[in-house]
Order: sequence, then C-alpha cells, then structure tokens
Amino acid sequence: MLARSSGLFPLLLLTACTAPSSLYMSKVETSSYAASLTSPPAWEGSPVRVVVGPSVNYYQTRTWDDIGHPYQESGQTQDTEGVTVDIFNQTDKPVRVDWERSSLTDAGGHVRRILHSGAAPATRGEPQAATVIPEHGQVSTTIYPADGMEFVNGQWLRQPFLPIKLPDPPDAQLSLLIAVVVDGALVTIPQPISAHIQLIQTTSKSGDRWPGMLAPCKPLVGCAQGFTCLESESDFRCVPFP
Repeated sequence: MLARSSGLFPLLLLTACTAPSSLYMSKVETSSYAASLTSPPAWEGSPVRVVVGPSVNYYQTRTWDDIGHPYQESGQTQDTEGVTVDIFNQTDKPVRVDWERSSLTDAGGHVRRILHSGAAPATRGEPQAATVIPEHGQVSTTIYPADGMEFVNGQWLRQPFLPIKLPDPPDAQLSLLIAVVVDGALVTIPQPISAHIQLIQTTSKSGDRWPGMLAPCKPLVGCAQGFTCLESESDFRCVPFP
C-alpha cells in the first residue's frame, strides 16, 4: 500500500541538493552466439536422407540497473534461428513427413515437439499437415521447438534451445527425429547433431533511465534499486527505502 509522505517529503526536498543524481541509468547487454552443426550421414537403406545445418545463430539481451548499486537484472529477451533441415527422398515412391511424430531433443535432454517454417507461429498448438516429398525429390525447411515461441512487442521470438553461458558456452548434443510414412508404414530416422558453440560478441549500451532520488515516478513502474515510489502532496516521487 502506498503511504502519504507528508513528513518525509519536505525533509527530502531540503536535502535534494546533496543528491548526486535524480536518475539512475540502466545498461543493456547483448550476447551473440553461433553454433556450428555437424551430423553423421544417413544409415544405409534409409528411405530419406536428412541434412542439417550448417549453423544456428542466437542471442540474449539483458537489462541491468547500473549506477550506484550492485547490478540487478530487470529484464531479458532471447531469440534464435531454427535448425535448417533438408530431407531427400531416396525411394522411387512419394513419402510423407509426419511432423506430429517428429521431434527435437534439446541440449538438456528434453524431447520437444517441433514446428517447421511452413506452419505459422500462431498455429503452434495445432496439428501440422504432413509434407509430401515426391520420388527422389527433396524439401527444405527450418524447425523450432513449438513450445519455445512467444509473441513479444509485436513480433514472434523463439527461446534458444542451445546453451547460453558467459564467457565460454559448452558444446552440446542434440537429436532430431524425423518420422516419414512410406507405403503406409511409419519409419523414424534419428539424426544426432553435434553443436560447437562460440560466443561471438557481447555489446553494452545505455538503456532507459530509472527514476532515482526525488524523481517523479509511476507506482506500477517503480524506481531504481534502493528507492520506492511514494505519494506526495501532489504526485508520486522516488524516495529511499525507510
């Protein structure tokens, strides 16, 4: 509950001239990663050949409270490219890729339903139609974990399925399972994937200002670390925690 600060506020006004700044800066830090993907060839006799890669780029942006206090993370945004997949039909008959029975096992060992680039992100929870590949034909697409997609500030973001760690991200092992139907029979093709991950760069810049000592504030937004938004006689101001 917000308290009226009739006694505290005049005292703070007298000491305002000693405050080093009425605003605290935040810092926006973006770390960019690149993963090189390698995968063994298809097993002999497989009805399809699956080729992945060659790479996946992804990033994480974090916002930190900056001046005068220990850094405090206040927000985070992540996004990633998907895994590029080429599927070659090695038979003399059409085959169907059954996306609902296909999956991606991520670096943490979690088996996740996939969404291919031919399906709209907004339909990520709905069944995906099978893709037909003609005899000796191929299809190219990009896949993502369906449960890692979210709509943020007017755009679709995809949560990375590869490790995010500073300064040295570890390599990772993934596994792609492609399910195809050949002559009415379901065949699953496991495709191990090795990911060699590198931190490309980390950049920082000044971000939005956080209200500090005696700065006007909004109760639902708040103030810089160490301050709270209290009601005065005419508006709301940031004051130190009691």
